[in-house]
Amino acid sequence: GFDRKVAGLRLYERVVLALQRVEVSSIALLAEAGGREALQEQLSRGRLAGLPLVVLDPEQGSDAEAVSAWRSTRSLLAFDAPLAVDPGFLEGLLDAWDEAEGPRRVGDALRLLPADVAFDAQPEAALDPASLPGTRVEVGSAADGRRARKALLAQSIKPLEIDGVICWLFIRRISVRISAVLLSLPVTPNMVTLWSILLGLFAAVGVAVGDGPWPVVGASLLMLSLIFDNCDGELARVKYQGSRLDAWLDIYGDFVVNAAFMAGMAVGAFRTFGEPLYLWTGAFAVFAFSFYNGTVFRYIHRLGIPDEFLFKWWFDQEAEYAEKQAALSGEAKELVAQAAGQPEEGPSALGRFLSGLKYLGRRDFFIFAYLVTAAVGILHWAFWATVAGAAMNFVMTCYQVFLWKGLPDE
Repeated sequence: GFDRKVAGLRLYERVVLALQRVEVSSIALLAEAGGREALQEQLSRGRLAGLPLVVLDPEQGSDAEAVSAWRSTRSLLAFDAPLAVDPGFLEGLLDAWDEAEGPRRVGDALRLLPADVAFDAQPEAALDPASLPGTRVEVGSAADGRRARKALLAQSIKPLEIDGVICWLFIRRISVRISAVLLSLPVTPNMVTLWSILLGLFAAVGVAVGDGPWPVVGASLLMLSLIFDNCDGELARVKYQGSRLDAWLDIYGDFVVNAAFMAGMAVGAFRTFGEPLYLWTGAFAVFAFSFYNGTVFRYIHRLGIPDEFLFKWWFDQEAEYAEKQAALSGEAKELVAQAAGQPEEGPSALGRFLSGLKYLGRRDFFIFAYLVTAAVGILHWAFWATVAGAAMNFVMTCYQVFLWKGLPDE
């Protein structure tokens, strides 16, 4: 049953990769003699090639001793039935288990055994898997496999605070269905990222034409680019194919597409209305957008982590500070406020306003606005809204850099 494929990976591959993500470094695969050769061949040319895995047959004399020797000094998480799991479930499981309480059974498919407990022990005490986060689906049929794929994709979706309202309500409902098809194909997240970038550049060309159906075509292609931009992350998380290079490509690809589309809107508006003002203001919007992104990129490159959400506006920092203050009381709260140079009462009214307003400046919201305004023939309204947003963003970025007085060393 562990040889069954779910979401593009065999179940034993999925289990091993999930265990690696939670830093379980000692992993053994138990295989009967009849299937051992086929398993080793798969390991030699599959996703797990080169990993330090042990393949044992517990029914064969010397191997039975090897199994006992291998796990004599280790606590054991034993998979007794084919499961589709993700790192979130395994991390929650390992955190919830206290070895001092002895062995535990988790549902019908997992056992947790301390090092001094026999391999064939059947624990009476149970740990309820429903109380744990993440995905855990026992796969005994094709229908179970589809249910597991759906659950794994659902776990791959980012929270609302990162995704944005439009993505969370609308885009993800489409992207997960496309990803469900792509998971069974020999498609990598990088391929999907490049396809998303290409669609975005075609969108910029379409909107630059400026008349007829082309604004709607351009805005539609940009929406399609956003959908595939979500798919690449879903594939990477479900198939364990994400890398730092992929993350940097995704971040810079989004910037190139957004900047190109802004420029395309300016050219399209100029071709439609014949006013050079559209070109000048469009150039300013691209410059302001590039200044903001350059500041963010420089910051996260200094950290060495390809995650745009590590960049915090001053009002985000105020909100985080307020959360910490809420956990304190009395003298400790006053001392922390003095050390942080923040008001004891928490974020300012302006900070709270900007924290709410920033969701309207998210990529998913603007792409949705582009599509709606293009469909009703007033795409130039979205252009002027973009220019206004870029101007506001430029001022805020300048103020943020002023507050830093240079980037932090750590």
